[in-house]
Amino acid sequence: MALLRDLLALEGYQVHAAAGDLVLPLARAVRPDLILLDAHMPGLDGAAVSRRLRADPATTAIPRVAVTADADLRAWADEMGAVAAVGKPFELSALLRCVARWAGPGADGAAPLPHTPTL
Repeated sequence: MALLRDLLALEGYQVHAAAGDLVLPLARAVRPDLILLDAHMPGLDGAAVSRRLRADPATTAIPRVAVTADADLRAWADEMGAVAAVGKPFELSALLRCVARWAGPGADGAAPLPHTPTL
């Protein structure tokens, strides 16, 4: 996810990264516009983290995008309650379109992001 974080930062997004148990407290504190969840994170997987995000009134409305190398991308996205799915390896242009659609444009777009994608 470090590469993804760096690529999004280069596009003008503020990015916060966390994995497993640390995603929910970070999402509560930052209130990101979008959360990118890897299906296979260490500790809690993306589906477990997503269930916790959906169960918390403070984070339930934050859109989530599933990011995975798993062959059944759509099934993971459905299990995670994701608004979209991006397969790994990803095409940068496809990833940026997805992030812009759900989080808004980066610094070089029409309007700056008030918040951030969380990885």
